[in-house]
Amino acid sequence: MSTEWIEQQNGANQRDAADASARNQQAVGAARRVANQGPEVFQRFVKELKINTDALPNLVGEELSGSTSPQGMTSCQVNVTWHNIRYGPNILSWNFHYSPQGIRLVIWDKPELLFHFRLRHDNEVGIGYGDSVVTPEKMAELTVQKMRELARTTT
Repeated sequence: MSTEWIEQQNGANQRDAADASARNQQAVGAARRVANQGPEVFQRFVKELKINTDALPNLVGEELSGSTSPQGMTSCQVNVTWHNIRYGPNILSWNFHYSPQGIRLVIWDKPELLFHFRLRHDNEVGIGYGDSVVTPEKMAELTVQKMRELARTTT
């Protein structure tokens, strides 16, 4: 009787175990990187939100204003206002909070959302946005663009 297959299976089992160990080490490294960089990613996000909201009045003919008010190192409130003569002002106010898992979005009378911190393809920590992982700067831009769009809605 031949037991060659047992040696082959043992080799395959050892390779599978080594692969699993490598994946486990990768996951631990990724989790450590996210935990270490999460606060800095949140601060970059808040800084870029402020830049974007402060620039809203520069949109010609749109009658917009905005503000970002950091509340300590872990929260901020973002306001976007459409100053419409016909309908009156429409004010959106969103609150963002840091959590170790990501950025929590709290909007009055809406379910809370969590945008998870995830590693991007370049191994930098980013923010999960749908099927993508974006930089904090891009997330701030997308956020203010969405708020602008919703503020300019008359219904």
